Amino acid sequence: MGALKEADISVRRRALDLLFAMATPANAPGIVRELLTYLTVADFSMREELVLKTAVLAEKWVDRKLENFELLMVCSLSRINSMPGAVLAEK
Repeated sequence: MGALKEADISVRRRALDLLFAMATPANAPGIVRELLTYLTVADFSMREELVLKTAVLAEKWVDRKLENFELLMVCSLSRINSMPGAVLAEK
């Protein structure tokens, strides 16, 4: 997960792909939690893919309703915030 902090965006994209591919029922909650944390500082160019992959992992592997609701809210806000011309009030 440290590769998500690399300066080179191609390394960060590959790390995201790898995390997505290696998710299992045992490690998915931790991966989803880390991706949600990373979402707050991720480049705008990566956010759409990051939101999509995080949502897919949570839907597939994480079955706690509260985490799914929190994920939905964070992903929705991030998606809205990343749209061209969209302005969202500061938290």
